This record gives sequence, structure tokens and C-alpha cells, in this order.
Amino acid sequence: MNSKARVLLLGFTIPDELAEQLFELDPLPAVQTHKFARSLARALKLGFGTLALASTCPVQSYPLVSKVFFGGRKFRVEGCEGIYLGFVNIIAIKHFTRFASCLIRILPLIWRRRNSWIFVHGVHSPFLLFGNIARIFGCKFAVVLTDPPGVILGTDGLVARYLKHLDAWLLRRLLQGVDAVLALAPDLANALAPGKPSLVFPGIFNSDLHKSNAFPQNEEVRLSDADSRPFTILYAGGLSAAYGVDRLIDAVEGIHDHSFEIRFFGRGDQEERIRKLACRDPRFFYGGFVGGERLMPEFAGADLLVNPRPSTEDFSRLSFPSKLIEYLATGRPVLTTRIKSIPQELNSCFFFIEDESPEGIRSAIFHLMRTTVSERERISLCGKKIVERELSEGAIGKKIFDLVQRIDSSF
Repeated sequence: MNSKARVLLLGFTIPDELAEQLFELDPLPAVQTHKFARSLARALKLGFGTLALASTCPVQSYPLVSKVFFGGRKFRVEGCEGIYLGFVNIIAIKHFTRFASCLIRILPLIWRRRNSWIFVHGVHSPFLLFGNIARIFGCKFAVVLTDPPGVILGTDGLVARYLKHLDAWLLRRLLQGVDAVLALAPDLANALAPGKPSLVFPGIFNSDLHKSNAFPQNEEVRLSDADSRPFTILYAGGLSAAYGVDRLIDAVEGIHDHSFEIRFFGRGDQEERIRKLACRDPRFFYGGFVGGERLMPEFAGADLLVNPRPSTEDFSRLSFPSKLIEYLATGRPVLTTRIKSIPQELNSCFFFIEDESPEGIRSAIFHLMRTTVSERERISLCGKKIVERELSEGAIGKKIFDLVQRIDSSF
């Protein structure tokens, strides 16, 4: 650890209280962005000993989010001093005003503090453009790649889609100036920043899970009452057909057995269908969009956590679903498709869906239900241990520091 290192995280790390307010405003709230940003900040602080934050609020543009003006001010989170970067939340203007905020608020900070490294969270062109400019002032900068650029959302209109394609073109050129790459999938680093020094890891285990009362169950109690309660399947996240949720619903509808239930949490284009099913079929439950404090006990009480994301889509190899880290961390059995971004060391921690049709998902569920409870527990607890050991905030922070130290002789 270099306690004198001047490290800045430029991204989306904001206090939980503000994030909860934004989630209420946004039809597709950036929950995973927020969770990852907090864990990334903790990892960098643990790795480098000190960290400054420059953050903006992760929201969709007006009118999807009614708030237009976001002001700038100071804040403190995770023991770090930070500044909010103000912006105007209108498409295209948002990018320009965020870049202007970087110049006005961060450039003087860099000049005074002589920052060594800037870590840019995500492929956001205002931040990457600023990172390239910061190199003129002696900073090195790394980008943290979580998803490919230009991802089209269901709420994007024609203009937004065109601008995202244009932005993706620009981002690929801005990425040529990075000094290091941190990526959640190998193909993501190879596709966007080939040849750059890189560190690939599937995610960061959020230490908030340790602080919650999410796992009160004694393993022996779970084993003893396994035959006296419904078999509970849970899915949490984007309730979107793009994530395979429609096929998961079809699979469960075709099970003519009332000894199980399936619980859904989140928002998306399948939400209305799930609501209607929950009204007429007692096996279906829709819990709405809830925070981690409510969700973690749900994870702990489930017999099976499922991820039906299609493995044939490009984003399955260019990103790693952060929910899989959360799932594994609970020590509950996880059933997932064979998305290409799953690292080799985690392969033995999952149960897999080999056929991604509704019939195939249904067959995979039946196969897991026939597996003994003790065998399911053995595999899932192995995954929990690997996540806590290899993907903790401290472990990732050390890996990032080691990468920087290999690149930068001043460390």
C-alpha cells in the first residue's frame, strides 16, 4: 500500500441516501452501477490507503427522469472526501455539462494535489475525454470496464439510439489513451483496449452483505425443514426479455406442481406479466423493486437463485452479471446459463442451464430439485468461500495496486 498515492475515482460513487432518491425517480434505476461504485471505492481505498471522489448521479435523461438540474457540492462517503459534478439532465447536453464540470471542478484539484492516477468508472465519454486531458498534467488514468459502450435500453428513443452509436464510436478512440484497464470480462478488455495492461475480475463482493442480517439461518435447520416447505426459486434484477426472464416465466408456468414458488424482484418489460400471474397463481410472487436490506434475507431464504440471461447475445461475453456475485455470496445454490464471461475458477460453483428454451430451463430446475440438499449446499458454500476470498474489496484493491505498481515506477 502506498499511503501517499494521490488517487481519484471519477464515476458514480454517491451516498446511499441520494441513490435511493434517484431510484424512486428512474423507471430503470442504476442499482448495480451504484452497488459496484461503492465496492470499487472501498477496494481502491483499501489498496492505496487514500482516495478522492468526483461523482455524478447515474440517471436516465429527461423526461424519463423528471429532474433536470443536478447541482455540484461536496460530500463524504466511505471515509472519502468527494465532489458532485453538476450537470443538466437533457440528452446530449448532459454529456457536455458533465465534461465542463470535470474541467471546472477536477482540473484545479489535480493541479493542487498532483494526483498520480485517475480511475474512470465505466465507458462514459465525458470522463474518458477528461482522463486523456489529465495525462497532459502528469496523471495516468485507468478505465474500469463493466459493460460494452452503446448499450441500448428499452426506454431509449430514436435520437438516443443514434447518439449512443455515435458515442460508442468516440469511446473506442478515447480508450486508446488509457494506461491500464480493469474489466469484468476478458473479451471486454480485448475488444475495447487491446494490448493495454489489464486486470480482469468478474466483480467485487460487497462488504455490506457482511453487515446485514441476511444469513441468520443455521444450515442444519435448513436441511431439517427442507421437506416441509415449498421449494423457493428467486430471480432479482432487470425483469426484461433481453435477460431471459420471459423464458423463465414460461418454464415455471409449465410446471404442474404446487410444491414450489417463484419470487421476482425488480423492474422491466416483464413486470406487468408477472403482476398478473401473481394475482391468479399462488406459485408466483412479485415483490416489486426493493433495496438490499429487504433483498438479502430473500436471497438467504431461497432454495434456488436463478440467472436465465441468454448466452448467445454479445453482452453475455462482454459483461458479467453482478447478481451472480451477490447470489454466490449468499451461499445459496445458483442456476445460470453458461454465459461466456464466467471465469474458470467459478465454473464449479454453479448449476448450469444447458438448453435455454423454456423446456430446457424447466428441465434444469427439475434436475437441481432432484439433487440432494446436502450436495446443493456443498457446491453453493464452496462458491461463497471463493467469492469472499478472491473477490472481496480488500483482495481486489490489492490486485489493482499490484497492477499499478507494475506500470508506474513511482509506486
